[in-house]
Amino acid sequence: SIESNVADTTIADSLISPSVLKTMVNYYAEDSIPIDVQKNKAYLYNLAHIDYGDVSLDAGYIELDWAKNEVYAHGVLDSTGKMSQVPVFKQGDKTYETDEIRYNFSSSKALIKTVITREGEGYLHGDVIKREDENTFYIKNTSFTTCNRRHPDFWINATKAKVIVGDRIITGPANLYVA
Repeated sequence: SIESNVADTTIADSLISPSVLKTMVNYYAEDSIPIDVQKNKAYLYNLAHIDYGDVSLDAGYIELDWAKNEVYAHGVLDSTGKMSQVPVFKQGDKTYETDEIRYNFSSSKALIKTVITREGEGYLHGDVIKREDENTFYIKNTSFTTCNRRHPDFWINATKAKVIVGDRIITGPANLYVA
């Protein structure tokens, strides 16, 4: 038998170290999923979907950045020029409809632009949201309403708020708007 002193150079078929993620990331897209190995990125086009533990994300476009352990998603313009397939982020029993989202797998932090979510008996709208953890959010230009429309007829508006899910919403000065 012949022995070799050459080291085994087999590289695992993976874009990310398995120790970084707590569970497997499953993803799907209707049109295509090009992968850029140099940048450690995957791009999901049309009816894109990701599952990661109790987190799921649906959107028209999703970008997975394995180097940063992040996912970025936004909607797409349809043939009439309207935004469709806007990102819908779900974690556990909470659902967030957004215009744009960036989520970090390892820290579970998110930066969200324009969100609508149900909170108790009402709906919370916000322009820019920083998700600190599963239960704490910081929201810029926030509105609270019991109207279930995307553009409500009435709401209470505050320039900033801190939301502790299931506990309280803390705001500065707030104003009531009708129609």
